[in-house]
Amino acid sequence: MSNFGLHNKTQQLQTDHEHIYYNIRIDNPQNATTNEPTARAVYNKQTRGILPKQSDYEMAVEAFNIRAEMPIFVCPIVGGTNTIRDLTPYKINYRYQNSGTGVTTDYKEDLLFIPDAYASGSPARPFPKSPNENNGLQDFNTNPTYYNVNSIRRVVQMFNDASLRCFNRLNADHPGVFPSQAYLRFDTVTKLFSIVAPYSYLGSGAFEKIFISVDALFYKYIDSIPAIFNGYDLAGRDYEIEIVQKLGGDAAWALGNHYAGAVPVPQTQPPAYLIMEQEDCSRHLWSNIKQILITSASIAVRSEYMPFRQTPDAFVQREANAFNQETQSVVCYVDYGYGTPTEMPIQTTVHRDIVYSPRYYKYTDLVSNDPLKNINIEMFYVLADGRALPIRIPSDGSATLNLMFRRKN
Repeated sequence: MSNFGLHNKTQQLQTDHEHIYYNIRIDNPQNATTNEPTARAVYNKQTRGILPKQSDYEMAVEAFNIRAEMPIFVCPIVGGTNTIRDLTPYKINYRYQNSGTGVTTDYKEDLLFIPDAYASGSPARPFPKSPNENNGLQDFNTNPTYYNVNSIRRVVQMFNDASLRCFNRLNADHPGVFPSQAYLRFDTVTKLFSIVAPYSYLGSGAFEKIFISVDALFYKYIDSIPAIFNGYDLAGRDYEIEIVQKLGGDAAWALGNHYAGAVPVPQTQPPAYLIMEQEDCSRHLWSNIKQILITSASIAVRSEYMPFRQTPDAFVQREANAFNQETQSVVCYVDYGYGTPTEMPIQTTVHRDIVYSPRYYKYTDLVSNDPLKNINIEMFYVLADGRALPIRIPSDGSATLNLMFRRKN
C-alpha cells in the first residue's frame, strides 16, 4: 500500500494562514507478490509541522471517497456460552398438525452460517473462536471477514439447509406423507424472494398439514411474503407463512420444477407446489452497516459522545449514575444508507463507492497545545450493535479524504 498526502506546493504553506488543507489518498495497488486481495484503509504520514499549535484551529472534513470492499451484511452469531461458531440467531420451524386428532408437533432448526470458501480454512484466515471461547462475544479479531455475507445465495442456502433438516426429522416421524421440503428462492429478474412449498402442506391424508414459520429476525430478509405475526421469541414461530393457492393457480409449479424460472403451462391441477412470493422488495432492509467512522490517533480532536445500542430491559436496569456514554476522538461519523428501494437498492457486489460531500461543514475543535507533525487516519464501518470493523480497500482501489483546518476567531 502506498500513502501520500500533501501536494508539493503544500510544503510551502504558511502556518499562519486562516485555512490549511490536507489531502489524503490511500492506495492498494495490485500486487502479484501477495495473496491478500484487500488492504485496510489506514494512513500514516510523518510530515513537517502542519499546525504549530493544534488548539488554535478547528477541523472539518470537506469530502471523502472510498472504494471499499464491504459485505451485504455481517451475519450475527448467538453469543454467551454458545460453543458453535456458525450458530446464527435465525430459526425456521415446521409445525405438523393432525386436524383429526388435534396433535401438533414442532420441528425447529437453527440456521447455520455458511462462510465464503476463501474466508476460512487457511493459516492466513483461521476459523474464529466460538463466543464461549471469546468472553461471550462474536469473534471478529481472529478473522475479521469470516462473517461477511457477500452473496444473497448464501442466505438462501442457509435457509434451505435448515429447512431440509426440519423436513428430514418430520419425515422420519411421518414417512411418505409429504413429498419434500419447502424452499426459499430468489428471482434475479424481479429481485423478489419466495417460499415454495408442496401443495400437500395445505392438508394431506388424515387431515395432516404443515405450517412453516420463521423468527422475527429472519423475517426481515423476506419481509412482505404474506405471513401471520404470532409474537416475539416463540422459538421460530414468530411469523407463520401463509401457505395458500391464489385464484387461477398463478402461484403454482408442476412437479419437479420447484427451481424453475417460470410457471409451467399447462399446470397440474391441483399443482404440485405453491409459490408464496414477496409483494415488494426487502433487500434494502438487509444491511446492518449503519455508520462510517473515521478516527485519528494523531489529530487532537475534541472527543464526541458515541451512541450505544439500548434495549428497553437494559434501560430499566441502568442506574441513574450510569448515564455516561463512551467518548471517542472522531474525525468523521456519518450515517451509511442505501437509499429507498426504488432509488438505490442494496448493492449485491462487494466493491462499492462510499462518497461523502456535505453541503455544510461540521467543525470540530482541536484541543492540544502540541504541534501537528504527523497524520494518522483509520476508517471503519459501524454495525447496528455498535461494533466498528475496519474498511478494506480492494486491489487497485483507493480512498481519498480532504481535511480543512481553520484558525479559530
